[in-house]
Amino acid sequence: VYKRQDLKSAKPHNQRYDASSRLQGWLKKHASFAKRARLSWEDLHAEDLIAFRQLAEGTLGQREIDATCLRLAELKKKGSLEDWREAPRLIITVGSSLKRIEICQSAFPCVLPKMRYAVLRNGEVTLATGPMCLAMQGVQRQELVEFPQLLLLSGTRQQNLAGNAFAACLLYTSPSPRDG
Repeated sequence: VYKRQDLKSAKPHNQRYDASSRLQGWLKKHASFAKRARLSWEDLHAEDLIAFRQLAEGTLGQREIDATCLRLAELKKKGSLEDWREAPRLIITVGSSLKRIEICQSAFPCVLPKMRYAVLRNGEVTLATGPMCLAMQGVQRQELVEFPQLLLLSGTRQQNLAGNAFAACLLYTSPSPRDG
């Protein structure tokens, strides 16, 4: 039960989730993260991070770019990663919150439905495609040829299937709704 003063101070539903308050929220979180990680202005404006920002623009959203730069700068400061452009491949869960962003060098993170994965390879920034997510879950190219209906699905739908741990063998052995 709410007290009368709680109801007076509560924000209307439509004001709680407006874009400017979300922007202010993640800016505060990013500033707090940079402070805890002891990242300086120079750390955050290194040549490789400036290049990342330029290459990721148009592919990733601004929050995703900023959060990824913070995590890359943190790894660089710890000595775990020198320059992202020199790594053969990095997979980054850019759809995660700042604390949960995974940066993987030798493996693909667990594929989850609706998660966005940035692939940094040969100095380029792209997003993981549906077929790539299916491949990471074990659906091979030959299986895609045998089950062409998988290729007809949108990339988002393919990723959702991959994220829900579907494999061609499961799809093949599962009864069809038409089979009754």
